Amino acid sequence: MKLTRILCLILAVLMMAAAFVACDEEPVDNPNEDPTPDANAPISLQLVEKGTPSYVIVRDYKASGTVLDAVATMVEAFKTYLNAEVEVKECYSDREVEEDVEQVKEILVGATNRKQSAQVMDGLKSNDYTIDVVDEKVVIAGGSDAATAKAIASFLKGFVYEQGDKNEVRKNGKKFSLNVYKNLEDTDANNIYDVSEEEYSSTGIYSYNKAMMAGARLDSYVLIYPRDSALSAEYRDFALAMQTYINKEVGFELMAKRDVVIARADYKIVIGDTLFTDEGLVNALQDDEYYIALTATETTLEDGTVVEGATLTILFGSEAYDAAMAAYKKIMPSSSSPIDFNMAVGFVETNMKNPPAAQ
Repeated sequence: MKLTRILCLILAVLMMAAAFVACDEEPVDNPNEDPTPDANAPISLQLVEKGTPSYVIVRDYKASGTVLDAVATMVEAFKTYLNAEVEVKECYSDREVEEDVEQVKEILVGATNRKQSAQVMDGLKSNDYTIDVVDEKVVIAGGSDAATAKAIASFLKGFVYEQGDKNEVRKNGKKFSLNVYKNLEDTDANNIYDVSEEEYSSTGIYSYNKAMMAGARLDSYVLIYPRDSALSAEYRDFALAMQTYINKEVGFELMAKRDVVIARADYKIVIGDTLFTDEGLVNALQDDEYYIALTATETTLEDGTVVEGATLTILFGSEAYDAAMAAYKKIMPSSSSPIDFNMAVGFVETNMKNPPAAQ
């Protein structure tokens, strides 16, 4: 009996020693284990379960009227087709607000301050839109407010209207569920609700693959027109016409602002006699003349840092609006097949008799 107890004690000591040795050993990697999540793994999200939403809609507090109207339509569709009361939350893209608490389950609409929105919207042009799933969030966004509204319409048509039933909600008060999927097999019955399908993304048709001036993308530039000028109305109209043309042909929405509200812009398209336009050049221009030129610029900040930039100057006299617009469209023409454009510093297009050289 005594011998048995001694043997049991020895066995217990050996087991404890083996445990300590095992703890000190380096873990052995399993060659069959993939530490990186599969980006193509199927994803299944339930946004609403029998009328009860588990997701909230998030949009920026400065969202345009176009986006606000589309979000309102979305909220009403959830109620009408699913019998679900979905909450809309505001986020703040330009400041931190205590109430803006990010949740795991969010439907992100348009440009929000969430990293998932930025990821999906990167590279989208003004007529492009897409619906995607990133980190359990549903992202519905376009390259412009109008495109975002189209994305919302696509989401409602493909998901809400198909999975809900407004007649059943109205007559019987039935509550419906809403599901979104990604990376499903083509044979999966739920594939029609898969955001990977082509019908949930749209790419616009543009004349340009890329458009650059002085090595910077065209959407780096801001259109600037004068507040105080004898031709203020004409210069403003020209700026807005350029904004529309660039949007259509390139897919970029440039800001158009009066000179008095611009404190600093490294890349500018100045139209007319703005606060940023060379006065001597303005005075040299005749009524029937126009002048278009790209110059390099430098801005020295308070800390001594020098920031490079560029300015495209567009000037025209009181009788040369049409000639200047025709000249610009000749420089950047419409094209049936996408082309590349890069205007170099020093470019000049003008009908002036003695034009100054671009710097």
